[in-house]
Amino acid sequence: IVTRGNPVFHPKVKVAARNGQPSQATVTDCADTSHWADYYKSGKPAPGGRRGHHRIVAELQPFDGVWKVTLLVVQKEGTC
Repeated sequence: IVTRGNPVFHPKVKVAARNGQPSQATVTDCADTSHWADYYKSGKPAPGGRRGHHRIVAELQPFDGVWKVTLLVVQKEGTC
């Protein structure tokens, strides 16, 4: 199976700081996957994979100077 198309993202970032240093970031989005679909190599559409607008929430924390995702929630289509 191959994926064709592109999801559309418009993320919003909120950073929380402790003692003047960033301690956590929350990224939210309403991702549009309506133009992103799975196909067999033959070109025939693959079943499943509901497409639409999905609410996404990610929480990140810095570890040794690198931001890492500590929580990721991708909700079902139609949630935003």
